[in-house]
Amino acid sequence: MGDKWQKAIAFVYIKNDTLFVAVRHPAFKQELNYNKDLLMSILKDFNRYVEECDMMSANQVVIFHSKYHAMPTGETYKSVPHYAEHSKGEFESPSDDELYEKFEKIKKIIKCSTQ
Repeated sequence: MGDKWQKAIAFVYIKNDTLFVAVRHPAFKQELNYNKDLLMSILKDFNRYVEECDMMSANQVVIFHSKYHAMPTGETYKSVPHYAEHSKGEFESPSDDELYEKFEKIKKIIKCSTQ
């Protein structure tokens, strides 16, 4: 699971063929409620492909907010990754005039974004 979900989920357990997922904030509960089918699919894949997880089976998912496990304070996470530009805008432009103009615009954008 991604870093966001590792911080959002307080704990998980299975009891009486039900997967219980405790989240640290009510907003995560709402988001996971929309993804119950995905959670069941992941659990079934674990059962099928990982020998250590063959005893983990559930027919339903219950997601609840755990008031005893608050979100970590002082830590921030980004929901949308932002990547730095690796190109320096130094590459050969084609000889075709129309493509040359487009390549030059791309070079200009890259150089502006790296400054």
